[in-house]
Amino acid sequence: MNLLAIDLGSYAVKYAFCSFEKKRMVVHSHGIVVIDEVRKDLPEDTSIEAIQLEITKRFIEEYPDAKIITHVPVELITTRYISLPVNNKKKAEQMIPFQLDENLPYPISEAHYSSYIQKVDDKSEAQVSISPLEGFENLYNQMQVKEMLPHLMASELAYMQAYAEQSPFSGSYAIFDIGHQYTKGYFVHNKNVISNHVSYIAGSVIDEVIAETYEISPSEAITYKHQNCFLLTESQYETVNKDQKEFALLMKQIFAPMVQDMKRWELGFRVKYGRPVDRVFVTGGTSNISNITNFLSLELGLKVEHLPEPHDFIIDEDTIAEAGNLLSSSLVMLASQRSKSSPANMLMGRFSGSATANLPLHSTSFILSRALILLLVISTLIGAEKLFFLNSEEKKLNSKVQKLLKNKSLALTSSDRRLYKRNPERLLKKIKAKTKQVEKEVETIKQALKVNALKPLGEIHSDLSKNDNIHMTLFESVNKSIKTRFESKNSEELATLASILKGLTLKNKKIVHKPGKTHLTMTFDEESK
Repeated sequence: MNLLAIDLGSYAVKYAFCSFEKKRMVVHSHGIVVIDEVRKDLPEDTSIEAIQLEITKRFIEEYPDAKIITHVPVELITTRYISLPVNNKKKAEQMIPFQLDENLPYPISEAHYSSYIQKVDDKSEAQVSISPLEGFENLYNQMQVKEMLPHLMASELAYMQAYAEQSPFSGSYAIFDIGHQYTKGYFVHNKNVISNHVSYIAGSVIDEVIAETYEISPSEAITYKHQNCFLLTESQYETVNKDQKEFALLMKQIFAPMVQDMKRWELGFRVKYGRPVDRVFVTGGTSNISNITNFLSLELGLKVEHLPEPHDFIIDEDTIAEAGNLLSSSLVMLASQRSKSSPANMLMGRFSGSATANLPLHSTSFILSRALILLLVISTLIGAEKLFFLNSEEKKLNSKVQKLLKNKSLALTSSDRRLYKRNPERLLKKIKAKTKQVEKEVETIKQALKVNALKPLGEIHSDLSKNDNIHMTLFESVNKSIKTRFESKNSEELATLASILKGLTLKNKKIVHKPGKTHLTMTFDEESK
């Protein structure tokens, strides 16, 4: 996935273009366009907001396939930290408008806001970024007309919160973003931004004082600040010449209100948590002033260092050397995309007309990894079912089938039975052939049963008187042809039987009897129905 993070600064508009590769952010390119340089080619009354959007559109056109993330200008944002007496997120969201209505100088109906809610024990803590509805709508309409709506537009607080969640820093610390127009302070405790502040002492004030003091043009003052500006600690004043000392004292005087603001912010943190922050990170273009970390460390009584580039970022050394802390805001926005919780997007509700809904990189990988885990679990369950249940059932069925194959009625040889494992299809064909043969035999028997062999026997029995001295030793019926044999030890009785049989009306009757013999044979045909 390609990402283009755009920082709408008051001095310059910066961008960083990167891709997400193997859980690491690879920064491929960056750009910094100074607003005053673009202003030269535009009408004098062009607003800074219009120039910012013009530069932003150029960046977007240069990277048409990238997902665009940017922030709402600080002038349009105010923040509130609200404690809600419920630990259900939906209920907390429903309570926010009523809480804001009591804390804003204008009705909530005239505001547009986004929120980040975190459950803490039996309550919820909400960070709410609020913008005047009219101002935000105007910004949105300008972006829509220029066809440059981003995928994600959140407050800088929202990005900093997402960044803090996945940053390698623990405990309590502060981040001071010293820019051109504003100095912004963020205080982080246990991975959560618990307060943020704004000071109006920043780079532009330094430019004005230098230009006025040394009677040079604003552009020359900016150049001097970027190339030669420095700060000194008390112990360093004796190691420099008179001019350098005078300049250092001037810089200390300029920074004094900012330092007082920082001390006041830090005091508020100490009052709430009963301890100072562990350290302070500085970033932003003005933090590139030489020796600023040592100066602030002594003034604040805290450890101060530059905010390092986000971990797991691949950035070439030339980019770091050239851009330094100027890209810090863009990199923070990019780093926030790896957070478990997405920065609260201001493009929602009636303003949700961006190209696509935001889905942070971490969420994408999170969903994919969970889907793969679910697939693995399902596969494991199917495998377990086959291994423990289906295999057991298969063994039982095999045992039953093998017993049936040994049934003598099937007349299967041992070689036939072995086909069950090697070639069951062939065995099935043999059994089907035997089945057809048996079906034919059964049909033949059914047809044979239609012949009533007992009828002629009954006719003979009804015509003969009971005589215990004569026995029928044979009665045979074949294709409706009847054959009988009678035997008696008394030849006279047998002669009497012969005369009786001759009187029977049987079809094709034939009697074979020789006088004096002890047996008699008679054949006849069964009458047709």
